[in-house]
Amino acid sequence: MITIYELKRRNVANGGHFFSRDTLKLWGDTLKGLKVKRDVDPTQVVVIRGRTGTAWRFNLTSGRMIAPLRA
Repeated sequence: MITIYELKRRNVANGGHFFSRDTLKLWGDTLKGLKVKRDVDPTQVVVIRGRTGTAWRFNLTSGRMIAPLRA
């Protein structure tokens, strides 16, 4: 299972800013407040914000966001 820290590393390596300090601060989040869950698709994971339940789908290889998920 991939950790949020490994997903961040992949995201940054591929030019993403979702997990940057400034972005997390803007939304009032921390890496500790985000959880990673496996998706049905083995090439994707879902990141869930613990305090609100907001979720996003990420590509496992690149670490880049694919789409927000609706509740």
